[in-house]
Amino acid sequence: GGGSLSAFYQSQAEKPTITCTPAGDPVDLAAAKLIPADGLLLLAAHSSRARIFTEWLDPAVLDETDPSRRDPALDIFAVDGPKPPYSPEFVEGYRAAQLARNRRITAWAQERVKELNEQHQGWQQGQRDLCFTVHCTQADIARLDTSLDHNQREPASLEELAKENHSPAGLARYSNVRSWLSQWSVDLSRADALACLPHTSVPTFVLHNAKDHLAFPSHAKGMYSAIPHNRKKYYEAEDATHYFFGQPDVLTTVAAAICDWLVAEKLVRIPPAEISPPLSLEDLRTSYGPATLATKLEIQGLNHVVLVSSDMDRTVKFVCGKLGFPLVKAFPVFDGAQHFFFDAGNGCHLAYFWYPKAPPSFPGVSSASPKDPEAKSAHGSMNHVAWRVPTGKLSAYRQTLADRGVLVSEVIYHDNSGGFSDKLTPTVSWASCYFYGPDGEYFEFTEQHHVFGTPEQEIEVAPKTRREIR
Repeated sequence: GGGSLSAFYQSQAEKPTITCTPAGDPVDLAAAKLIPADGLLLLAAHSSRARIFTEWLDPAVLDETDPSRRDPALDIFAVDGPKPPYSPEFVEGYRAAQLARNRRITAWAQERVKELNEQHQGWQQGQRDLCFTVHCTQADIARLDTSLDHNQREPASLEELAKENHSPAGLARYSNVRSWLSQWSVDLSRADALACLPHTSVPTFVLHNAKDHLAFPSHAKGMYSAIPHNRKKYYEAEDATHYFFGQPDVLTTVAAAICDWLVAEKLVRIPPAEISPPLSLEDLRTSYGPATLATKLEIQGLNHVVLVSSDMDRTVKFVCGKLGFPLVKAFPVFDGAQHFFFDAGNGCHLAYFWYPKAPPSFPGVSSASPKDPEAKSAHGSMNHVAWRVPTGKLSAYRQTLADRGVLVSEVIYHDNSGGFSDKLTPTVSWASCYFYGPDGEYFEFTEQHHVFGTPEQEIEVAPKTRREIR
């Protein structure tokens, strides 16, 4: 029921109205301050659990305590029972009987709730709910007769449907009276997309799988029609079954269509990578080498690699004393942090951040988070990799990345003091732009405008230690 539940949530997040459950229990969704979603994806969804459950109910059951007491005129499982294709008159009577059965159970559940809400003594004291069994819940004639709510699905066999109808794991097989009213009652359940979607305003994508044997076109088309605005898309996936079992190519096509829609509606800022077959060895040899790569840029090697230190004093002693990399710059940055640079030769540098609030080292915490404006990462991690670009080309290269669908920052000018400038000035050390790779790798293109001077000019702070971490 994820589709209808999502629509229910969104309607109450945008326009909360509910103050009690169908059983009368108080719940204030206005006070909950639900956060609205930016968009809805209703994928191979039915319009509500209560609606589809009612379409699946076996209407031949006359006694909820004894499912063997059956109406022969409606018993599709009887040896001499009705057979597909079903007449319009039979379908109308069958659907009406399913609805009537749902309502009989609902009336019974309402009476039990009323009794439970009264004060009781003895063994019933404190009792708030009552469990019960719903027999025979898979008898949808549209599974047998595919002319009903027609799509490209294959018909089920009567034997297959009968097994599902009696399965101990059937839909709503085990319930309780309060849950029934909220989830399965066709008249009382609030998680109904047809009733909820008219109260939503966000872009919505409705998918119907053309060979779906569980969620039929009337549900998808009904939800699409219920959406009150034009920022909606109806997509029918050819050959797709409900779960896409054994259909990786179909699933890839559907995923690409969803990604395209998300980008078109500006619900994602980074256009997803093109979904295509893996590159072959021949592809690599003919199109991705130094002489053939069409997207090649004039990169001049690494400028610096930045790691995160938990104890800068210890790091300085290791990098200088053990590795022999001279310390060429040390300066404070935001929120008490520090940034140290060591000369790695040929214009390249090994750099470290020390953060007072960095998370501890943990395997798998491998890069900075796009959600963190300070782009912190854990001790021992590689925070980002910076490439030197030719002086004067940074802005053009930044635009090239943006044109290629990369989410890239504006050009940032790093001042010698550890702060930032809004333009290139004589005190700017680096001009940079930042972007992320597909696995969250944090990268930088940079122009270096300041040549490191003497230690007295450049090394401005003493290293902090683990003891100073907050």
